[in-house]
Order: sequence, then structure tokens, then C-alpha cells
Amino acid sequence: MLQTVDTMKSIWVYLIKQIYPSLILVFIAVTTPVKAQWQTVGSEVPRIDIDIEKGHTVVSRNYYLNAEFRITGYGTFNDFAHCVQIKGRGNNSWNYDKKSYRLKFPEKVKLFGLKKGKSWVLLANPQHGSLMTNAIAMKIGQLAKAPYTNHIIPVELYINGEYQGSYIFTEKVGLSNNSIDVDEELAYMLELDSYYDEDFKFRSQCSKQPVNIKEPDLLEFETGAVNSTLLQAFLNDNCKNSIPSQQFPNSSLTATIISNYNAGNAIFNVIKEQFNSLDDIVCNGGDIGQVLDLDAAARYVLVNELVFNREILHPKSVFLWKADITSPDSKFILGPLWDFDYAFGYNEKSYFTDVTGKTCIVGGAYPGCKFFTALISNREFQRHYYKVWCEFVENDCITEVMQYIADYHEFVKESYSNNAMLWGDNTEYAALVPQMQQWIKERHDHIVKNLTVYDISDLIGNDTENASKKLRAGVYTIYGERVTDCRNLQQGLYIINGKKMFIKR
Repeated sequence: MLQTVDTMKSIWVYLIKQIYPSLILVFIAVTTPVKAQWQTVGSEVPRIDIDIEKGHTVVSRNYYLNAEFRITGYGTFNDFAHCVQIKGRGNNSWNYDKKSYRLKFPEKVKLFGLKKGKSWVLLANPQHGSLMTNAIAMKIGQLAKAPYTNHIIPVELYINGEYQGSYIFTEKVGLSNNSIDVDEELAYMLELDSYYDEDFKFRSQCSKQPVNIKEPDLLEFETGAVNSTLLQAFLNDNCKNSIPSQQFPNSSLTATIISNYNAGNAIFNVIKEQFNSLDDIVCNGGDIGQVLDLDAAARYVLVNELVFNREILHPKSVFLWKADITSPDSKFILGPLWDFDYAFGYNEKSYFTDVTGKTCIVGGAYPGCKFFTALISNREFQRHYYKVWCEFVENDCITEVMQYIADYHEFVKESYSNNAMLWGDNTEYAALVPQMQQWIKERHDHIVKNLTVYDISDLIGNDTENASKKLRAGVYTIYGERVTDCRNLQQGLYIINGKKMFIKR
């Protein structure tokens, strides 16, 4: 039997099914023409070896160590060897014994059939029971067509010959690498994150979002910029009301620092103004379609809502970017998706608990609450949200998610057993798989059942129109609220199977 989690059912796949009935292939859906794949029968999770120069150990997130990198693909993926640099990564996750790592190659390399890139990430998923959460969420993102969703490759990691556990290999989120395909000379990326730990950062005026400028690196914005402790000190909150010339004596070094400090701040001020404009329009019910890509935002929220990721309310790891800082027509785009360790109903003990009937985005004191509750309350956003859910339903994406969970676990189960022996994550993932599937299916059905119905004829093609008709089947109030108990309808106007009807009593 051949199983696939890609929506394309091509002729050659059909032929393979007939010729090799015992072969099971799982395909990771990707947005590039190349598709990563592996055999799940008689195959092994690929192995990555990283041998650090002089046998050193990664102990810092601040500096790289030189190393040799090697992939053993076991016939499923191509073997590969190259020099690399490695350092630690993560915020809260860095406090765990099982560490995550950032990799940087001297040139763009093509790994596991994915798009070439210099920067990659090895995610440890150290939290008990979290080994599959990011993989499932990214798969949902791909099926929902959320722009530039990462790809997930499970690997066995060895550093200096010692086994480190079961890891995820994926792209580093960023501009002009193998993540977001955009002109890095004009684009910039922000991260809304309560860690608030970048050199250039600000809190937005309306929702008080902690806005971190991830790219470009404004400390080195101009050629020859001095990335020094002096320059970083200028950006410290303690120095925010002073200028370099008041802090340090005149010198050629000071002149260079002042020049680059001013250049960085010029860009910083433009970015700050543009985001504050977005924040104001979203929070005060303006025409958000003028400043925010609503289709991308709807797909982003679909994924976070389906997996119940309330991290976006803190906020943590919420990325958004703009393709052209100079263009008034360039809109903010929410994404890429990232970090689902605290999604899927996590309750400090386990995942996939009883939140299937709850709403992810709610009001509250966290900075993300005001922004995202205002966003999802906007009628134009709701129309786009309804549209992307129509697509998700029409393509029967939830069935593909169910199959992906089963196939992914089948491939990684031995790797997970190895990981449990080292790290004590003894969650019985085989027993957890049906619980995962049921939880996600129940959330899916709850959301679809409670969607507000809109006329989206100006937004959709024929396929989405068919899905919209399916979702409109049933009884709704004139305000679009679904009526679940139709036995005792009050007199009034209703939408029944997509048509307005007056019920008399």
C-alpha cells in the first residue's frame, strides 16, 4: 500500500501502488517543486553527526563553534558532509538539558531535498510529550497554505559521537535564506515576543505589543558598521534619551559609531511608525485590508486556532514581515508559523486535553489579546477567515492531517524509543496517536460548526464556492450564528440552507 499526505494523486503514484503493494511512502508537503520523502517500512530515521573542533561542547547561544557536519540518509535521503558552525538557540527551551541548536554553513547547501540555505535549526522538543507537536502544526500550516511554512525532518542527532536524542531538522525563519523569498534590501521582519531581547525594539502605542526587529540587523545596517559594545550600549534603555557624542569622546571610532547609530535609528523609526499604524488600524477597527494581507492573516489564525496555540496572546514567537519598507502598497504579512510547544491543549502536564470546544483567542491582560481579539472581530478579516476554512474543508485537509499523524509516528517510533531511554520522555506515543487524532478532529468540527457564514463570492473560485455552500447548509440567524437546536425556533428571519426564510409562529 502507498499512503501519501500530499493532495496530488498522480498517475505514477497509482502505478507504484499496483507494483509494490508493500511499500509505504510518506511525503512531506512542501511549497517548492522538490518533495522530501522517506520509506517507513524497513527504513531508519536519518542520522546527523556533528563533530565540533577540539571536541568542544556547545554552551552558549552567543557564539559559534566550528564543526564537521554529516548526514547518513540510510538510502531514504542523500548522504552529505560539509563544514558547519553551531551554537545554542532558544529562550525557555535553553534551560532544558536537551538543547536546541542553530547551524550556519559557509554557503547555501541543499539538505533532505529542501531548498538551499545557509541557516538551519535543530529543535530538541525537550518538553515531555512534545516530540510531535511542531511536526503536526507545520503540516497543518502547509495544508492551510500559510505562506512560507517550515518543513519538518525528524533526525537522530549525535554530537562528538555521543547520542543526543530525537530532533527535528528545519529551516531557520528569516529573510532571503530558504525561508521567506524576498528582497532583503527592502524587506524587514518583526517578532512580537514578550522576551523582548533584541537590540532594536519598542512597545507599540495602542496594544503595547513587544515588537522586536529581527531583520535586518540595524547594528550593521551600513557597510562597515561597528558592531561594538559601545553601539549596543547606545541602544540600551538607560541611554535612550542621549546621543553618542554626549556619552563618548570625539574620535574616528566615535564618528563611525555615531554614523551607523544614526543610520540604524533612521530605519528603526520608519519601522516603528509603520507598525504603530498597523496596530492603531487593527485595534480601532479601521480598514485593515490596506495595511495587512488578510488572506495570509486568516491562514495564520486558522492554524493557531486549530491547534489551540495561546502563545500568540503573550505574545511569543509571532513573526510578521513586510516586503518593501519604501512602498506604501506593501502590506504586513503574518507568519511564518513557529513554536507550538505550548499548543494542543497543553496543561503543564500533558497535551491533547479537554479544550476542543474552546476558543484560542480571547480577551485578557496580555499584549497579544487586544491585537488579536480586535483582528478576529474585524468583519473583513472574518470574511477571509471563512473563505480559508471553506478551502480547508473542501480539500478534506483534516483527513490528511489524521493520516500524517499516523504515518509520521510510524516512521519515528524507534527514534522516540531511543530518545526515551536517554531523556525519560516515556510518553507512549503509539497510544497517544489516536488521542491526537480525536482531539484535532473534534477541534476541527467544533470550529467549522460555529463559523459565521459570509457572502464571499468576491473572494473565491468555484472550489471554494462549493465548500461555502456545504458550510451554509443548516439554519443560521440573520446575523450568521448557527442554530444547533431547530425544534423550537422563535418567529423571525433565518438563513436556511443558504436562503433567507421567515419563520412564523
